[in-house]
Amino acid sequence: MIPAIAQTLANILVVGTSLTRLDQISLSVPDTVSELKTGLNLYFYDVRQSSIRRSSSYGRSPVSNSSATDAQTQSLVSTDRNPPDLCSGLLWFDVAFVVTAHNQTSLGMQELLSEALAALMKHSPIPEEFLEPTLQGDESLSLSLQSPSDIAGFWSALRQPLRPAIFVIVTAPFKPD
Repeated sequence: MIPAIAQTLANILVVGTSLTRLDQISLSVPDTVSELKTGLNLYFYDVRQSSIRRSSSYGRSPVSNSSATDAQTQSLVSTDRNPPDLCSGLLWFDVAFVVTAHNQTSLGMQELLSEALAALMKHSPIPEEFLEPTLQGDESLSLSLQSPSDIAGFWSALRQPLRPAIFVIVTAPFKPD
């Protein structure tokens, strides 16, 4: 599931940016020194069971009981077009990636990151034509942009300095065999 999601994101990024080839996207740990002259880095860093999909399957609110929050939650739950079917054993996971850009200039890096952001924002749910074959025909995958709560800690854990990045969460179904 995870490699198929990474490939799906790479497909979206190549079509939606000035990149011309998939080999301009690296899947390794992002670093400040890259063998890519111009390109993107798409690094998988976390996977967790989706709390929104899990909560909506039981008809419960994934957040607190305040009236304003309940209205927001109802909106989230009601727009959840494909809640998991508990009888089928389908589980939903949030798969997290960080996207960074490489270019000879800072302005070029910012432009490429801006293109990547625009491309990703256009595709939630992710259209079928971008999905890898193993993901096609299943429930729709959703894409959201969400930073870790401690960005400095994230970069510190990777032993990298703070840098501009896009944090992407793909919520995808997984049916254990």
